[in-house]
Amino acid sequence: MRELAEFDYMLDSFDKDSENLNQLRCDFVNKYTLSYIKNRMKLDDFVVGKENKNSFCYELEFNLAQLGSIKGSSSKKFGIYYSQKENKYIITKAWERKNIEESFIEIKNAIIEIIKLGEKDGKDAIEKIDSIPLSSIFKYKILSVYYPNNYLNIFSKNPLLYFLFQFNPECNFQNNSIYEMQKKLIRIKNSNKIVKNWTNIEFGNYLFYLFPKVKHLNTSDNSNRQEQNNFTLQTPVNPDIYRYEYKKIYDNPVVIDVQTTKYSKPSKKVRSKSKKTKINYLVREQKNNRLGKIGEKIVYNFEVKNVKMFGNLKVKWQSKVDDSLGYDILSYEEDGSPRYIEVKTTEQKNNNEELNFFISHNELEKAKVLENYWIYQVYFTFDKQPVIKKLKDPFKKDKIKLQPTLYLAHFKIKNNNN
Repeated sequence: MRELAEFDYMLDSFDKDSENLNQLRCDFVNKYTLSYIKNRMKLDDFVVGKENKNSFCYELEFNLAQLGSIKGSSSKKFGIYYSQKENKYIITKAWERKNIEESFIEIKNAIIEIIKLGEKDGKDAIEKIDSIPLSSIFKYKILSVYYPNNYLNIFSKNPLLYFLFQFNPECNFQNNSIYEMQKKLIRIKNSNKIVKNWTNIEFGNYLFYLFPKVKHLNTSDNSNRQEQNNFTLQTPVNPDIYRYEYKKIYDNPVVIDVQTTKYSKPSKKVRSKSKKTKINYLVREQKNNRLGKIGEKIVYNFEVKNVKMFGNLKVKWQSKVDDSLGYDILSYEEDGSPRYIEVKTTEQKNNNEELNFFISHNELEKAKVLENYWIYQVYFTFDKQPVIKKLKDPFKKDKIKLQPTLYLAHFKIKNNNN
C-alpha cells in the first residue's frame, strides 16, 4: 500500500477554500430542509431545464459543483426534468405514475428518505438508499452535501476506482460498492497527520487536484466505458516525477551577496479585507525538505568550483554524513580558513528586502558561535534558474526577527495504574 504522504508535494499549493465551500453547503442545506422539500417545494422548484436557476437539481449540479461534480451524465439522473427541446417534462420509466404530480410526490419522498437514512451512515441504511431507483451520483451528492463528515464528494465508481488504485495498485476494488470505496478513501485520509482534520469535501477536491486526469471519469454514463476502465487500471502515478531532479542548468546559479540591516517593525497599515490564508508550516517544511537536498547539491557544486582556485582544499557535504553539526557544507576561504554554510532552499523568491527561512535551535546556536558562518538561500526563477543569496553571520541581536512556529513539549509523567 502506498501512503498519501508520498504525494504531499502538492499540499502547499492546494487552496482548500474552506470558508466558501462550507458557506455554499450550509446555504443549500438551510434552504432545502426536510419540511421545505415535503410541504413547499413545487415541481419547478425541483427540476432542471426551466428558467429557474435556483431549483434543487440545478443548484445541486451547478451551484454546488465545487462540492463535487455530477456533470457528464444526462438529466435523467434526477428522475424528472424539463426538456426545452421537447418543451415538456420528462419522467424516467422508474417514476412513471398516473400523472406528473404523483411522480413528483414520490420523488420528493424518495429524497426525504435518502436524507433521513443518510444520517444513520450504516450498511442497512446504505442498502435501502442504493435500492431507490435514482442515479447513484445524484443520491451520493445529496448525502455528501447533507452529511459531509460521513460521505466523500466523489459519487461514481470510475474515479473512486482510480484513486484507490493509486494507493493500492495490488488490490482489485471492482466489486466494491460506491459506499465501500468512499469509506476506504476516507480511512486513507484519516491516516495522514496533515489532512485528517480536513473535511471530506476538501479531501475529495484535493484528490482531483492531485490527479487531474481523472476528471473525465466522473460520469455515470455508459459511453466510452471500456476506454474509462482501461484508464482506471493504468499504471499508478509516480509522485517522484513531480519532484525536483538535479538539472544541468543548476550548475550555473546566479549568485547575489547580501547583508543584513537593522530589523525594524513594519509601519501599521490599514487592514485589507482580502482573504487571508493560514500557513501550514508543517506542510511547507516537508515540501522544502525535498527541495533542500537539491539546494545543497547546487551550493556544494558551486563551492567546489570556487575552491579549486585555492589549491587542494576539499569541500565537504557535511549534512550527508552528520546532520547535527548545525551547517550543511564545509567550504574554505582563499587563505584556507573554514567557511560554514547552512543552505536554505525554497521554491518561491523572497522579496528584495527580506530573507525568510526556518532554522532549528541547534542551527541557531551553532550560528552564534561559529566564525565565518554563512546562510546560502537558494530559490528558483520561473524558468528553473537557481539563484543563491549569500548572507554572512546574520544572527546579530538587532538584525533578525525570530518567530516560533513549533515547540517541543517536555513532561514528567507517572503511571496511574501503579
